[in-house]
Amino acid sequence: MKTVFSDDKGFSLIEIIASVLLIG
Repeated sequence: MKTVFSDDKGFSLIEIIASVLLIG
């Protein structure tokens, strides 16, 4: 998933937060 927040690593704040919410 590409987002305007994505960095060189391909991760984004939204993706990280979404992952935490999905896991938690």
